Formats: sequence, structure tokens, C-alpha cells
Amino acid sequence: MLLAEVAHRLADEEHTAVRTLIGTPQRPAMLAVTMTAERAEQLRREYPDRLVVESDQPLQPYETDSRHEPGSRR
Repeated sequence: MLLAEVAHRLADEEHTAVRTLIGTPQRPAMLAVTMTAERAEQLRREYPDRLVVESDQPLQPYETDSRHEPGSRR
């Protein structure tokens, strides 16, 4: 299985860390991996149609309306 192979390869790399594996090690369904942007791009090119590589993005809080601020009146 592709993700099992990728997880095994990445676990052996110096500047990567598999943080989360959903599923079993033999049949993972998803991996969360810490790696450089360059390594992520390399994986995208290596497995263009077989692997989805997404960048981690900081969460953006939803837009707040001052009417909903703590202590404000509605």
C-alpha cells in the first residue's frame, strides 16, 4: 500500500517526523507529517496522481462582529 511505503520512508528521513497515522501501520488511511516545504513539493512531483500532499495552514478565526464581543450588548 502506498501510504505504508511512504510512511516507512519518511520515518527514516532525518528532517521529517510522522506525527499522526490514522488507520493501521500496514494500511494507513492518512498521515500527518512534519517536513520541509521542499520535501513536500518533492513528494507531490513523485506521486502526482496517487498522493495528496497538503500544506498545514494556521487556522484563521472567523470574522467577529463587535455585537458578539464579550461584554458588548446585542
